[in-house]
Amino acid sequence: MGLRAYLLVKVNDSIEQEEFTRAVKEVEREPGVEFVDPVIGPFDMMVMVNAPATVETIAAKIQNHQWFEDMEILKLINIFSGC
Repeated sequence: MGLRAYLLVKVNDSIEQEEFTRAVKEVEREPGVEFVDPVIGPFDMMVMVNAPATVETIAAKIQNHQWFEDMEILKLINIFSGC
């Protein structure tokens, strides 16, 4: 099992709905991305990642898009390992 994380992604405010839909689909196609859900709040997408190497590699690919504005990375931990 790889490293798991949620990426909270904010897109540019100037993005149109059709472009946002394309952005979601682009992120969904990234290797290591399990799912992408649009959300309402300070961020616009919640991305679930299961990265074989590093979460930061996938995050960097997302950050390279023109529509990207900001991101929070929430790495998952297993508190039950060894139980």
